Amino acid sequence: MTAIELADNVIVDSIRSVNPFDKSSVMEIALKGDKRIPGIKSHILRTAYYTKLIVRELYSLNMYPDIISEEYRDFLPIAAALHDIGKLKIPLEILDDRRKLDPYEFEEMKKHITYGAEYIDAALKGSKYKEFLERTKNVILYHHEKWDGTGYFAGLKGKDIPLGARIVAVADVFDALTSKRSYKEAFTYDYSLEYIKKEKGKHFDPDILEIFLKDSVQDKVKMVLSGEYDK
Repeated sequence: MTAIELADNVIVDSIRSVNPFDKSSVMEIALKGDKRIPGIKSHILRTAYYTKLIVRELYSLNMYPDIISEEYRDFLPIAAALHDIGKLKIPLEILDDRRKLDPYEFEEMKKHITYGAEYIDAALKGSKYKEFLERTKNVILYHHEKWDGTGYFAGLKGKDIPLGARIVAVADVFDALTSKRSYKEAFTYDYSLEYIKKEKGKHFDPDILEIFLKDSVQDKVKMVLSGEYDK
């Protein structure tokens, strides 16, 4: 067994044994790349928190009642924390590139979603929490899809994109905009807000985006950006 195969098995075993009722056990797995991937810890925590803000608001408004149960409301932010777990298999020189990726490198980066799904598929065998892992797999596979059908992995469009992935897409992109990366500085809050507004009905589900843009939600987002929030 190679070192890479051994590392993959360790990750799969960790995911298989995860308890979604124990947030710390999920975060321990999600943050495995903290020392390897610059900024990943903060990105995971904020993306999960933004997801929580959106899904809790949807639940309180009784939107998507056939999907968003109390259990779904509580599990989705935890699933969101694993949305980039496949990046553990992406070469470090691509993850920490200080310039815009060339077409080949971008195609390699896109593979993180299939790598993540492969981890989940392997972990499903013997897991006690198959429903949670299936939900997590949907988030991993489809959080880069776009409402207008121009995204990836499958080019899904509109409500064909699983709801959880549509929610995480907003959280993921907003955090990417407002965060410093190896190849860019963080964009301002105002710029980032205007950017996602322009993507309504293009990148993002209009209903989900409207929830994220609510004043009551944005007040909490501003607290996140100031570092004053309960993770």
